[in-house]
Amino acid sequence: MARRSVIDCCTKGTSDDAPSTSRVVNITEPFTQTQMGVHEKIDAEYHKFMVSENMVAFQSAALDFQNYFLADVLLDLRVPRFSKLKDYHVIEKLYYERTGTFQPSSWKHYDPDNFETVAAGFARATTGKIDLVIHKESRYLGVHKKMNSHHETDSMTEFNILNICRDSPFIIKVIDGFQNDEFSVIMTEYAPFLTLDHLTQRMKGIAYNDARLYGLELLMALEYLHDRNIIHRDIKPENVYILLSGHIALGDLGSALQLQDEETAHGLCATYVTRPPEVWKGLRYGSAVDMWCFGITLYNIISNTWPFLSPVKKKQMEKVNKDSPRFDYKFNDESIRLIEWLLQKDPSKRPTCKEIMLHSYFFSLVEPYKPPYSTEALMEAYSNVSEYEIIKELLVCDGIKQSLSTELE
Repeated sequence: MARRSVIDCCTKGTSDDAPSTSRVVNITEPFTQTQMGVHEKIDAEYHKFMVSENMVAFQSAALDFQNYFLADVLLDLRVPRFSKLKDYHVIEKLYYERTGTFQPSSWKHYDPDNFETVAAGFARATTGKIDLVIHKESRYLGVHKKMNSHHETDSMTEFNILNICRDSPFIIKVIDGFQNDEFSVIMTEYAPFLTLDHLTQRMKGIAYNDARLYGLELLMALEYLHDRNIIHRDIKPENVYILLSGHIALGDLGSALQLQDEETAHGLCATYVTRPPEVWKGLRYGSAVDMWCFGITLYNIISNTWPFLSPVKKKQMEKVNKDSPRFDYKFNDESIRLIEWLLQKDPSKRPTCKEIMLHSYFFSLVEPYKPPYSTEALMEAYSNVSEYEIIKELLVCDGIKQSLSTELE
């Protein structure tokens, strides 16, 4: 059966002859074959139906994204398939098969003998240590964020929010959680190509045209959070990870908060260069802080610079509160208008995620939604990273285009 268009699936639901592709899982029940079905294969007809719809039609279905598009189509893009597995892999299905559970929301006893460390402290963290590990039995390659007992509340909050967001393809996926008397460990999926910050610096800025899809996918993550009254509070290129597929996922939810109804938050959030005016002023805030940070992030990945920057704290506050961002040749008119809309000093005037999706900046995006950089280009950009051989082995497998294995020899 030929697969239907994305828009048909978003607006009309599933047909009688099509199996359900929902990723909603009852986490209190064992992980079943039906629940794992979305990861089983790539449809040979995939590229045939991904060429007909334009971005306007895509945006008309934005309110119903989670029905099909997020749950299946873009999931197909970001989850690599292998018919043969090397010594390690990034398919969490096999991890759950070996452990016999699918309960990522439940803390389990930490047994260090179950894991081997590939790279200790391979990423930065403000509240813990981050290691790249392999689960010995399943050979699943994942990330451990280890936090001591002093950060128990932080780890609980992050673990709970990650579990709420597990069905979004654009948020780093939690795999498991462990505890003992000394510390807790949150295990998440591995993003081999580091972050948008690394890519931006390597490329000296990502062209405004190439930044479109990254921007849209980050918006998908934010919409998912905001629909659940969760604010991330630290959106920046360093917290946006590039997956094996080349698509992105938002991570580092350690600062995230889930608010109640019309509740607002207070206190410092975001980093020095991304902090919005209301936070500098010590005011209470809501989800509009994420929209400011999204605007700063988009500006940065396009230009490899920051719109407001001074090493002197007082001058930084003045710039954020009074100055307007400056734009050079790296921006086009559409990206300028969008960023100016996002970086309004009054948080009540900033757009929501759904409003931004309808902006003309995204109109030129058409299906198929391919990442701006191919796996070959990313491998070349990251040829000197310590995990290069691991990434290469993950990529050079059956199911990834054969030319890659020759190219990476």
